[in-house]
Amino acid sequence: RCNLNCIHCEVRGGEAEADPPLTQVYKMIDSIATVPEFRMLVLTGGEPLLRPDICDIVKHAKDVGFEVTIATNGTLISREAARRLSSLDVTGVAVSLDFMEPELQDKFRGVNGAWKKALEGMENAVREGLYLQVNITLSRLNLQELPQLLRFADELGSCVVLLYQFQPFGRGSSKEEITLTPTEFLKVIETIISLQKELKTLVVPVGLPEYFAYLADEAPLLSKMFRGCIAGRGMFYVKWYGDVWPCVFLQTSVGNI
Repeated sequence: RCNLNCIHCEVRGGEAEADPPLTQVYKMIDSIATVPEFRMLVLTGGEPLLRPDICDIVKHAKDVGFEVTIATNGTLISREAARRLSSLDVTGVAVSLDFMEPELQDKFRGVNGAWKKALEGMENAVREGLYLQVNITLSRLNLQELPQLLRFADELGSCVVLLYQFQPFGRGSSKEEITLTPTEFLKVIETIISLQKELKTLVVPVGLPEYFAYLADEAPLLSKMFRGCIAGRGMFYVKWYGDVWPCVFLQTSVGNI
């Protein structure tokens, strides 16, 4: 479920009418916990903070040994919610921010006031000591704002920026015209490498493996931190109805939990 209606949502958030039962969620968490290599659990959606039992899920995951991150649109992170998540020892929150102009973000996210509420949510999270990750979906709609967005995320106190490249999946399948071209991808790579020198936050492109090859020449020490795509070999993705994908952008079911 989701409280927004983003035009690019690859999982069609908001179109599901029900949440998986809590007993099923616990069973899944317990099953994943038997694999010692998996120690980080990211709770996402839709919008995970819509679940009234989200704190119970976090607590259960922590009890079986996971570090827990909440991937959210940020609009529901009130000061009280941030304080509650912090008290549960949540590692942090990953919040989506795509535009500097509030009205453009609101249009992209499908709800008026989304930009303002997301900004307030990020500020509340940082104020309560939560690790902040900013997720940016980059397309031809906001490419020109990339330097400002990265600097803004840095000013907000983000530790990491995950820079997603728009992929025409889900509701975004009819928006192929906003996909970046190879020439624009090169511009993205050069912009990140140039700006990284002045930013405290670490910028990591997602869906742009060419960046890491380019980085090997520009910054060989930094490039050794990355091993390219981790889909299916260090990360996997579970849909709300139980289908398992190697990655949200590799939409091939390899089974169901």
